[in-house]
Amino acid sequence: MGTAKFLKGKGGKTFTIIGTPHYMAPEIITGKGYSYNVDLWSIGICLYEFMCGEVPFAEDAEDPYEIYEEIIKKPISYPGSFKDKPTKNIISQLLNKTPELRLGGSYSALKANIWFDKFDFDKLMERQLKSPYVPPANKLISDEEFNKQEALNNTLINELKKQNLLKYKKEKAVDPNWDNDF
Repeated sequence: MGTAKFLKGKGGKTFTIIGTPHYMAPEIITGKGYSYNVDLWSIGICLYEFMCGEVPFAEDAEDPYEIYEEIIKKPISYPGSFKDKPTKNIISQLLNKTPELRLGGSYSALKANIWFDKFDFDKLMERQLKSPYVPPANKLISDEEFNKQEALNNTLINELKKQNLLKYKKEKAVDPNWDNDF
């Protein structure tokens, strides 16, 4: 799930700081206001992650401020084994730190990029594209199996909550004579 906000008028901006740190565009972090160009940034982060197996900035960091600093200051780099020039090109354009220059600043520029040369966006919008990969049916989890697993997880979670609550109550038990000194 993501978040969305309607921006009024052309050039509208929002200043809400929201998002998963590794996927946040520099303009969100710096608080300068942003619009739809942050989505192009996030597409670039996802594409980098799909192709390279990790996010481009602060992969091992958990501290949001460390992640933000890398996003703002560090130039993008690629693993030495990643040689696909057209993909590097589109990722670099999507991860341009200047929002207005990010892949031409529009979705039409994204769709016109050579990387999507053979992709039919009209068929996509009409839901007429066939998936290039469909997992085998025997590898999919059935609804019944999913429901069993979910019930088991809920049971375990509820049991852990009870145990923690009992432990908390024992630790925080109030001395019935607490007010004798007054």
